[in-house]
Amino acid sequence: MFKARVPGVRLLVVLALALTPTIAWPQQSKKVTGPLWTWFGHCGEKRSLGLEISLHGKLIHKSVFPICPIRYRSEEVGASQKTVNFHFKGGHMFQDEFRTSRTETIEGSIWQAGSDPGIIYLGLFFSNGHQILLNTLHIAKPYKESTFEIDRGLSVHTFPLRRN
Repeated sequence: MFKARVPGVRLLVVLALALTPTIAWPQQSKKVTGPLWTWFGHCGEKRSLGLEISLHGKLIHKSVFPICPIRYRSEEVGASQKTVNFHFKGGHMFQDEFRTSRTETIEGSIWQAGSDPGIIYLGLFFSNGHQILLNTLHIAKPYKESTFEIDRGLSVHTFPLRRN
């Protein structure tokens, strides 16, 4: 008896397994524990977070704000509405697409976008007044420095500080 061979069957099986959702394959995951954090809170904790934004190695914004441990996400609602605004000169191309001139003033905003145990998500927004140039997140850590290049030549650096 003649058996037909289908050369693509193995490929289809491999593709099917590769594309199967991960929930079908149980995975071990470590649950991260620790406090949630909020910024600009009024607590007895004497912690602050320093933040520096640099463009091609030149500091364009620096700020320090208090941070507090919280028990519930609902406690971060008021703090997440706090926004830090700053301005700097243009002359940078954002996302390899949006060129700004040196005569333009770029508006920057920072806000708390959320938190997870041991992490504060900071939202960063840049605009030239009529166009959004960049809208992204930076992960800040209350106990550890964190540096990330959010766009070519544009870096965010956060670091823990103790208040007196």
